[in-house]
Amino acid sequence: MYVRKRRAARDPSSLPVPRGPRWVERLVWEVMSTQRNTPDVAVRWIDRFLAIGALVIVAASIICFFVVIAATASGMKKEDFSAGLWPLAGALPLFGLPIGFAMIIALLVMSFIRKGRAAKRG
Repeated sequence: MYVRKRRAARDPSSLPVPRGPRWVERLVWEVMSTQRNTPDVAVRWIDRFLAIGALVIVAASIICFFVVIAATASGMKKEDFSAGLWPLAGALPLFGLPIGFAMIIALLVMSFIRKGRAAKRG
């Protein structure tokens, strides 16, 4: 007959400790015990401008892209796209996506340079 041992009122020390492979335990210990003395790098206004600008331009380009696809699917002809805001909706994806991509690349490069300089100083 199996007799179950009674644990003392949910004592945390009586619960089994999950164990993983040794290398996982070592890795977790090293990551959790390492103190980083590097100061956090402040975010500059140009970084915020590039991030928000790239997000807005890429989002607007994607929206215009799908609007043009939906308008074409609903039966608009090529001549209908030459009036109103349709030229802007057609041209924004052509120029907005490369500009947004360039802004993201510039943001990444500036961020890597800034963090590299901060690591050398600190």
